[in-house]
Amino acid sequence: MLPVKPALSFLCLWSLLLTAGGGTAQAQQEQDRGYQELLAAARKADEERLAAQRGVEQERQRQQVLQEKQYQESLAAARKEDERRKAQAQTQAAEEKRRKEQEVAAKKAEEARRAKEILEAKRQTQLQEQGRRRQQELEAKRLAEQRTTEDQRLAQEKRQAQERLAEQRKAEEERLAARRRVEQEAKRQAHLQEQERRRHQELEAKRLAEEKDRAQEQLAAQRKAEEERLSAQRGAEQERQRQQALQEKRYQESLTAAKREDERRLAAQRRAEAQARAAEEKQRAEEARRAEAAAQAEVERLAQVKQEAERRQNEEAQHLERQLEEAWKAKQAAFARRQAQAAHQAELVAKKEAGAEARTPTKRIISASEVTQQIYLLQFGDELEVSVWAHMDLNVKSPIREDGTFSFPLIGQVEAIGRSLKEVEESVRERLNRDYIVNPQVTARLTGAKFSVFGEVQQSGSFPIEGSMDLLSALSIAGGITKFGSNSVDIIRGKGEDKVTIRANVDRVVHGKDPNLNILPHDTIYVKRRLF
Repeated sequence: MLPVKPALSFLCLWSLLLTAGGGTAQAQQEQDRGYQELLAAARKADEERLAAQRGVEQERQRQQVLQEKQYQESLAAARKEDERRKAQAQTQAAEEKRRKEQEVAAKKAEEARRAKEILEAKRQTQLQEQGRRRQQELEAKRLAEQRTTEDQRLAQEKRQAQERLAEQRKAEEERLAARRRVEQEAKRQAHLQEQERRRHQELEAKRLAEEKDRAQEQLAAQRKAEEERLSAQRGAEQERQRQQALQEKRYQESLTAAKREDERRLAAQRRAEAQARAAEEKQRAEEARRAEAAAQAEVERLAQVKQEAERRQNEEAQHLERQLEEAWKAKQAAFARRQAQAAHQAELVAKKEAGAEARTPTKRIISASEVTQQIYLLQFGDELEVSVWAHMDLNVKSPIREDGTFSFPLIGQVEAIGRSLKEVEESVRERLNRDYIVNPQVTARLTGAKFSVFGEVQQSGSFPIEGSMDLLSALSIAGGITKFGSNSVDIIRGKGEDKVTIRANVDRVVHGKDPNLNILPHDTIYVKRRLF
């Protein structure tokens, strides 16, 4: 593109000069030459300016190309950076997803393991509850058998006493009949009076026997009601005793009246026949006094037997009442213990579900070096096997009842709860040596004793204790600690307020820095999970 505006300006200026000056041809020619020179100069200037403008334009275009190239390079670099960032973000997202999947899988595995532990704990609790119920049923059955045996014994003693009384009465009646036969020919009136008296005695004895039978039936009914309802038994027992007292009083009054009537009749008879048969009357009076003394002695003996029977019945009723109260207290204590165990189990499950560290809550936590008690003290439900050397008939296998005792032949109940096996042996040995066997050799051992292991071990569960058992032996029985297990081990011992957690370090035990603790019956070993 040519620079038109500067040339037109120059031509216009030249035209004005020509118009203003006029002149000759020479001057005109000079003017034309000047015009041509000026035009050439203007053209040259225009060409130089155009070349300069073209150079500037080319430089500008070159700068634009360079800027475009730099822009394209920066855009490519930005795209590469974006792609790199996107790839890095994808890699991080994949890594995060894989990490979350691993966490979810680990959490599921942990929840499954915890659920398994909870189910195992529930199963152990159910087994223990079934064992306690079975023990209570056996104890109730044993008490019922004892009551039945005692009732049979009392009934047999009563039958024997009645038989003896009947025999004595029969002998007395035979003696009186013989005496009446001797006096029959001489004293028909006396004989009739004697027969009347005898019939009266027989009727009275029959009536008294019927009353005693009814009293015995009432006693049996009252004892049955006593076993069924303790409160009704007390009132029934008092009523029965009052009725027996009234019956005994009526019996004594009737007997006294009969004796007085007999004495009156005998006195009248002796006065009527005093002159004729004085010696015989004296002998008969002597015999009557002896009979009266024998009858009085028999009455006193029967009264003593009756008092003894009543005393035994009262003692049995009191003993039964004490047993029922003790059984009720023991049931209340067992129910309280079961409630405490259920609350403890619920608290443990709640802590596990909340994601807290799985460990058994205890009242106290001590180290292995602080343990001083290494002897097991017997508890309710433990089963003992006690034997006496050279006396096979005295060997017994018995559980410890709720009252803390177990039964042993000859010596009866033996206190066991809260004692060691050595103390039980010494107690049985002392009581046998006192009354029955000289220097007996007594051995007591615990049967069915178990300990539990759970946590990070190869095989969780309950295992029997045979002989002495230490911590390392117990862990080896459970298959050892897993690769996720910690060296820190908790031994949970005791129940209720006596519960204590003993914290031991397996490495220190192996190297002899801490004692290898004894594992006692009912101990629970918990191996923690290692913290990474």
